Amino acid sequence: MKPEDLILSIVKAYQAARKPYHKHERVRRGRSHSISSITEDLIAEFLATNDSSIDVIYVDQPIFIEKIKKQLYPDITIVRDGVIESFIDIKMDIGWNRQGLTDLCKAHYKIIRSIKGSECRMRDGLTKDLRALKISKSISYNVVLISRTNISPKILHTHEEKKQKLNPDVELFVLCDTGHPNTYGKTPKEIVKGLSISKESFKRLKNKLHK
Repeated sequence: MKPEDLILSIVKAYQAARKPYHKHERVRRGRSHSISSITEDLIAEFLATNDSSIDVIYVDQPIFIEKIKKQLYPDITIVRDGVIESFIDIKMDIGWNRQGLTDLCKAHYKIIRSIKGSECRMRDGLTKDLRALKISKSISYNVVLISRTNISPKILHTHEEKKQKLNPDVELFVLCDTGHPNTYGKTPKEIVKGLSISKESFKRLKNKLHK
């Protein structure tokens, strides 16, 4: 799967989310279905497709951390050889909290600094089997932002500058520098063509997660 394929799939998910789950000529949606969970699945597939060294990728998997006696709910958890090596938090854009990106990164930083090298357990979403895992001493919690839109460039730049001090424990990856996958009046391919997909961010993300 290439970066363009991933973004195209997200665009198609946005367009499908505008329609009712079951089609009927007299049923129309006002607000779209949420596509956050679909995007999590798509990014997990992208990472698994491009990195055969990953044993398993858990999506929206509750994880109980023994050391802090708390449950975490990362969007994506990457595991190699029974060791959790990275968590990923996925945001479609910053419209959810234009002033909160730095605080979010700091919260992730605080969490992983307190759990490095510790033990955890989880229940498989399909089988409900209990599994014990170890958290890597070099665990990272990365934030993937699909689009830079819905926030002023100045504010986002300020967030990016402030979070630099958190690297490499917490890093930010923006996949589309201009445009948004949720665009109306165009076909999926036309939308992707109008986006500025950041090949540099995709490359950094794959390099960061590859061991």
